[in-house]
Amino acid sequence: FLDITHLENHFASAKLSDVARMFNYSESYFSRLFKQKIGVSFSQYIANKRIEKATQLVIFTDEKIENICFQVGYKDKTQFYKTFRKHTGVTPQQMRRESRQA
Repeated sequence: FLDITHLENHFASAKLSDVARMFNYSESYFSRLFKQKIGVSFSQYIANKRIEKATQLVIFTDEKIENICFQVGYKDKTQFYKTFRKHTGVTPQQMRRESRQA
């Protein structure tokens, strides 16, 4: 049904409408099928991938947090910080500080 490697490689720019169209499905049908096959909603999957990559960049690079935000596909810094904290329990700055102290 779905080549998940495409999403693995393009999560930063992935949009439900574009991916559904790529597979010739309506958005609603694709969304239901995705959740049924993958186990989480499309938006949750993309958010998880973005935060996973952001976490790697926060810990292993000196890239500015603002640049990481845009690099992983967020256009809104506030949304990025909110999602990052929801997923990790800390802000990007806290994570970077704690990883450097370890």
